[in-house]
This record gives sequence, C-alpha cells and structure tokens, in this order.
Amino acid sequence: MAAGKKRIAILAEALDKQNAGIHVYLKNLVSGLKILDNHEYVLVRMKESSVDYGLESLILKPLPIPGYLLIRKLIHLPLFLRKHKFDAVIEPAHFGPFFLRKGTKRITVIHDLTPILFPQFHPLHSVILHKILLKGVLKRADLVITNSHNTSKDLIDYYPAVESKIRMVYPAINPIFKKTLNEDILRQYKITEDYFLTVGTFEPRKDHLTIVKAFELYKEQNPDSNKILVMAGRRGWKSRSLFQDINKSPYKKEIIILLNVQTDHLPILYSHCSAFIYASIYEGYGFPVVEAYNCGARCIVAKNSSLEEVGKGLGLFFETGDPQLLSQLLQNNILPKSEAELNKSQSIENFGNMFESILH
Repeated sequence: MAAGKKRIAILAEALDKQNAGIHVYLKNLVSGLKILDNHEYVLVRMKESSVDYGLESLILKPLPIPGYLLIRKLIHLPLFLRKHKFDAVIEPAHFGPFFLRKGTKRITVIHDLTPILFPQFHPLHSVILHKILLKGVLKRADLVITNSHNTSKDLIDYYPAVESKIRMVYPAINPIFKKTLNEDILRQYKITEDYFLTVGTFEPRKDHLTIVKAFELYKEQNPDSNKILVMAGRRGWKSRSLFQDINKSPYKKEIIILLNVQTDHLPILYSHCSAFIYASIYEGYGFPVVEAYNCGARCIVAKNSSLEEVGKGLGLFFETGDPQLLSQLLQNNILPKSEAELNKSQSIENFGNMFESILH
C-alpha cells in the first residue's frame, strides 16, 4: 500500500442479503469508490460473488448458529476486523461498527430515523434495537454520514450531541438511469397502454394504497382514458392487505403488479411512463424519485421528509395520503419543465475526501 494511504473496511453484507435501499446505496457507492486512489477500500462480505465491484473483498462466512446476525455484529465481525488492522471501518447500515481496536476510526451511515419516528412501519425488533443501541453508536462514531439535510435535521433533533460529527452526502446514483426506450421490454411485461408508474417495496410506509385510490378516482372521472397503473417492487412486510385491496378494486384489470423487476429494466419503465408517482410517508432520501427524473419521467411526489428536498424542482407535490389531490394531478398531468439539477448525487470524490479530517 502506498505511503499515506489508509486501509478502510466497508461492511458490505447488504450486498449479499438484501435488495432494498441500503443495498442500492452500497452498490452505487462501491461502484464509484473503485475510481478513487486516495485510500484502499476493502469490502467485508458474507459470501463469494460473481459480481466484481473492482475492490478487494474479504469473506467472513456466517456461522450456523441461532441469532447469528447479532452475534456477527457484536463478536464475530469485531474479531475479524481487529485481525486485519484497518485504519477505519464504514458501517452503512446504522448499527456499528462495534468493538474495534484502539485507533481505528468509526464511520457510521444513517439513512433515516423511521424506526424512531414511525415505529409502526417497522418490525418490533428493529424499533427496540434502534432505541437501545443507536445513541451509543452515534456517541462512539468519529464521523456520521447522512444522505440528506432532512436526515441530518432529524438526527440533531433527537441526538443533539452528534451535530458536530455529521457530514451530509447525497447518495451516488447508478449511471444506468437515463432515458432508455425499448417497447419490446414493455411488451414482455404486458404493458401495451400508456401508464402511470410507481416503484418501491410493497410495505405500509410506501403508501401504495393512496396511489391505488387516486387511480380509481382518476378512472371514475375519466372513463374514456386507456391509462393503466404499473406498480413495480418487491414484497415487503405487512403487504398482504394491499394486494387484497388491489384485488377488490373495480379497476384491478388495469393495475399491473411487477415483482422483482431486474435493475436494467427499470430505466425503461421510468422512461416510457406518463408520470411517475411516489407516495411514501417518509424517506431518508428517495432513490426512485431521482432515478425517474434522470430517465426523463414527470414526477408527482408526496410532500414530506427528504422528498421535499430531493424532489424540489423535479415535478409536483401532493399532500401525503391525499388521493383526491393526487387524482387531480394525474388528470391535469401538466408538470413544469424543470431547470433543476438532473442528478442530485454527491460526487464520489467528495465522499472519499471527507475522511481526511478524521484519518490524519
């Protein structure tokens, strides 16, 4: 390793065991960090992978014991990190890093405070762990990275002592999200009409039901319209009632559910839609809004949390949970031409350079 360079571990288990927001954040981050030459970045993974992110990977395989994930965080992973003597460790998923050797810098990424602010939208164990562990994690961290000014504000409101450690960096966005037209792919998904689109995990916080109700109102008031609603995402927790409601809808034949769409098809879905709708009740950032806009989609976004910040200038807002107003916006379908920045992601160079103040 060249003189002056530090060896930085990135706890990258999310690349192996999930596909939601932290997975996307981490995948985009490590794909960008490989171009930097300021430090040596090493991914700590749970298993071998055919995907080459261009960075060194170290594999710490899981142990076949009950409750392993907590044991991994508190015992198995700290012992592994101590053995490899890293200069700094980045935890991209709130909890950690724990029990590092003296002198190793702790960098924690906080994406949002939904388990604290909206505990009803999270499993009980996640809420309890945040309430018990997060304050200590923030106290021990040398640097806390947030993904929006709104998340920074929430952190300071609840944990004011952490303010001096916070650095805000907008997440990197995958460069595949650009205008991409391909009607053959649409036909593969049986999309043959103009459509409204929403993208996101099917779970209560994303508030897909407001979109369904708004679409029903739109169809009632525009009986001659051939527009359909396409909802793309993965099944999340407490999603059964949503699918039951969709199945009861008088317009269920005009609602297409796409589960587990492959990533390289998403730009096509964004690019062809009449409008992109995002109704989430709270977001730490809101990847789909920026992805959709980068693909040229006209965006209609719920007015709350970081969505007001990230979506500013990218489209129109509606009051959270208001299907009437959303329906009106769908009918008008007149969205301003924006002069806003196309990609609100922070440069990878700035992400890498922010470590300098704590590494030297």
